[in-house]
Amino acid sequence: MPELTEVSFQLERFGWTPPDRLEVTGRWSGLEGRRLGRPVLTLDVGHEKIRLVAHPGGHFSRSGKWSALFTYDGEPEAVARAELEVGRRLVIDLPPPRRRRTPVAGPELDEERKRREELEATLAERDAEITGLRDEAETAIGQRDDEIEKLRAQVEQMTAAVAAAEAERDRAQIELAGRDAEIAALREDAEQRLAAERAAATEIREKLATAREEANTTIETEAQETERLRAELQSVREEAERTVAAERAETARLREELAGRVGARQRA
Repeated sequence: MPELTEVSFQLERFGWTPPDRLEVTGRWSGLEGRRLGRPVLTLDVGHEKIRLVAHPGGHFSRSGKWSALFTYDGEPEAVARAELEVGRRLVIDLPPPRRRRTPVAGPELDEERKRREELEATLAERDAEITGLRDEAETAIGQRDDEIEKLRAQVEQMTAAVAAAEAERDRAQIELAGRDAEIAALREDAEQRLAAERAAATEIREKLATAREEANTTIETEAQETERLRAELQSVREEAERTVAAERAETARLREELAGRVGARQRA
């Protein structure tokens, strides 16, 4: 917001020029950053207030002097008080206008009045057009203000939603960080257990291989011993069969010999 400064106006001339001109001339200070409206002159004439709108056109000259021209067909002596308004809440009290007489011929006066009436009609049309444009602008501004309020409310809602989403994101990130730490601890513990189980499995595998080798050696030794015992048993069996055969032969011989002796005794 621009800094407010004190505004002042130094009046140089407020005068009447026949047949129907009031002119205000002076210098302003403190208007930097302000937007002036079209000058309006309010005259107290008797019990009536007359409101005059300045002629269109620029009001500041290159030298910095400010002037405004108003059409007034009354007598300047009838003006008891005057106010100059150039914007909202920017009103300057003026002294009664000074009169400057200029001789004007009759036909010239009629022509001047006719020109003034045409100018006033044009000004009235322009004022009506400006009033219509101002009403349309105010309506458009009101609608735009309503849209801006709606957009501002939407922005506030979106801002609140974004803040809530960011808070939820931060909470989720904290929770995710905790879970990541927990998963990392579980992974480390699992890796340690897996390493221990692998070491135990390797030890068991080595012991199993050793036991298998010892078992194979024992089986091979027992097989050799069995084969030796089988060969020894076969030898004993063969020896026993030979012995049995010899004894059978001897028994048969003895039987024959006994039978011979018995026969001999019977014959004797």
